[in-house]
Amino acid sequence: MVSASVELLRIDGLRNIEHTEVDIRGPCSLFVGANGSGKTSVLEAVYLLARGKSFRGRRSGDLTSLGKEVTRVVGDIREGGEDAVWQLAYLRKRTVRARYVKGVMVGDGAEFARWFVVRLIGEGSGRLFEGEPAVRRCFLDLNLFHVEQRGSEVLRAFKRVLEQRNAWLRSGARGRPLWDHEFVRLGVDLDQARKGLFSDLREAFLVLAEGFPFLKGITLTFRSGWPDGVHLADAVAADSGGEQISGHTRVGPHRADFSLRNRDGELPMSRGQTKIVVCLLQLAFERVQMSRLGYGSVWLLDDLWADLDSRSWGILCSLFRSTGGQCIYTRVGDTDGLEVLGLPSDTRLFHVERGTVVDLS
Repeated sequence: MVSASVELLRIDGLRNIEHTEVDIRGPCSLFVGANGSGKTSVLEAVYLLARGKSFRGRRSGDLTSLGKEVTRVVGDIREGGEDAVWQLAYLRKRTVRARYVKGVMVGDGAEFARWFVVRLIGEGSGRLFEGEPAVRRCFLDLNLFHVEQRGSEVLRAFKRVLEQRNAWLRSGARGRPLWDHEFVRLGVDLDQARKGLFSDLREAFLVLAEGFPFLKGITLTFRSGWPDGVHLADAVAADSGGEQISGHTRVGPHRADFSLRNRDGELPMSRGQTKIVVCLLQLAFERVQMSRLGYGSVWLLDDLWADLDSRSWGILCSLFRSTGGQCIYTRVGDTDGLEVLGLPSDTRLFHVERGTVVDLS
């Protein structure tokens, strides 16, 4: 199994990093430094290249460095198992953002977006279970995009039809329900694609969960967005009165969700346990991706050790290494005590202070 990897990274005008060039070729890199030093911004730079958007919210402030007009990130990305190195670039000027491959502007559906996959685990990862169902649907559908092209095409078509149907409902639902046939057809196709992916996810997740006693007896459950045992067409027909009053479609795959449960219902979890579950879900999806497509991901692991006991992060570090994907870690603090973190001996070490990155390897 092979994965893409980041070799050289050049960052200009990204938060408190005014300019830096970092060579991170190799299986594992660790960036250490104080809070607010710029460690997470290095991960953000890789994420911008792969996804074209940031994973950080407004609370983190403006993406572009104070006093700068442009944020620019350039990365040399080696395609897994190939000699080819792709130069990717992300550019943001005020509210306009774009990505480039070898100097040519590309969209979100560009070819490299399927094989240059990044998986992030960071401060906000707990929202996967603490947040609204839309967060979990987005997580599921992002993985659907990477492992099943037809499924992602159906998702885009379904969203267009859902918008049209909701517009019809908001206008008073006058005339014949022209969008119902396509809504049901695409909804059923999307549900089947999600269920197929989720079935593989569940199998991989339950194997990984065996290493953590608090997950004994748990189940991972998917809900389609309408009652079990009922066809989507019948569910839509049964709710026609309610949706005309509310002005939006109330049943369908846009209401899908999944949950982690034990014999007593929803599984209560601490922050550390939530982080473990998020890690295992990402690792489970990685196994599905590798089994279906034959390549893995680049891991962006932001202060993985926070909230975890030594046994747990030892197991997780071993699992991340076993994927064969490039791992880019950050850790709050200095270089003391790194030998107990469970990282390989050839890990590249960097110190970050006030936006300046120093290679200590």
